[in-house]
Amino acid sequence: MKKVLLIDPAANGRWVSGSSYNNGLVNSLSSKCELTLAAAVDYEMMDRNIKLVNCFFRHSNTMKRSVSRSIIRLLEYIRGYIEIFDNVKRNRYEVIHIQWLLCYPLDVIFIRYLKRHTKLLVYTAHNVLPHIDGEKQYRVLMKIYSCIDKILVHGEAIKKEFETYYPQLSNRVWIQYHGEYFNLSTRYKSSEIDSAICERIRQFNHIFLFSGNIFYNKGLDMLIDVWLTYFTDQDALLIITGEQTSSYKEYDKKKKEIDQCDNIIRFEGFVNTNLFNFLADACDVMVMPYRHASMSAVIFTAACFKKTIITTNVGAMSEYLENGTDSIICDPDKESLRNALCTAIHSLDRENLREMGEQLSEHIHKKYSWDRIAEQLLERIY
Repeated sequence: MKKVLLIDPAANGRWVSGSSYNNGLVNSLSSKCELTLAAAVDYEMMDRNIKLVNCFFRHSNTMKRSVSRSIIRLLEYIRGYIEIFDNVKRNRYEVIHIQWLLCYPLDVIFIRYLKRHTKLLVYTAHNVLPHIDGEKQYRVLMKIYSCIDKILVHGEAIKKEFETYYPQLSNRVWIQYHGEYFNLSTRYKSSEIDSAICERIRQFNHIFLFSGNIFYNKGLDMLIDVWLTYFTDQDALLIITGEQTSSYKEYDKKKKEIDQCDNIIRFEGFVNTNLFNFLADACDVMVMPYRHASMSAVIFTAACFKKTIITTNVGAMSEYLENGTDSIICDPDKESLRNALCTAIHSLDRENLREMGEQLSEHIHKKYSWDRIAEQLLERIY
């Protein structure tokens, strides 16, 4: 069996979606190779045939965002890689596969060291360039990508995007599709949900949910503009959840109008898992009005909750969906988004939307199981 080291500093006990992705990959790979996983100190995997190295973020994962947390986190990131280097010297891994890089200037140094100690160095580029200020990272990512033997992306469209930015490295790019969420809990306790929220939701016939990190490329301001212009008198409710992680003036200037709108509920920051699961279960459609994206975990969240999707046709989204069967795909502009929302409200009742959500769940499970992905990873990549 191949001896593989998987490095994932983003796999921790708090980031549910990231850990679910990691769990699915690790669960399937563990039966097919001799696997070691380097992850955060609070990450746990039960009953898996792997060696677990908890080396990242001993203190900072439990701290609130602040300058001191950022400094501590940087030092802990360095410390984690020092521990990995010691592990690599003691073990001869045929493959080292990195899932996330969190500090590019340092990562260049780390990757060059790892490359000298393995036959094959693999990196999953979840995004070709970062969502925020990605163009500024072009040069340092060139240094990183140039050191990697095989670069994995989550779809044909992302591969083409990579080749546009880095044509000289196109022969290193391979497709490894994103897999379905592994054991993502959809349960919640109704007794812990604010009765006012429940009552508000019961008043409407169609429920739409936007969730995830909030920044310009996610297009939330575009969705809000469309909703405030055309849908304030509709028997439909828009729910917004997610954390705003950067400056986003187009959205900021809409917040007052949002909070005064009778058919929008806005939650400031990420909601807890119990409330999110309630909202995801209550909604009819999950909305992804993105201006630009490579791939989105919202697709797999929707599949877990058996909900259909409205999404703009960006990145590799359409490769994972069947327009009109399990989703409504539109162009990334206001008029197309308006038409998609109109279709969901006026042409599809709740039963139609429920059936589309079930189709999405079946489709994702059939085509994007982690067992299939792990087999292809071993046969084609490793």
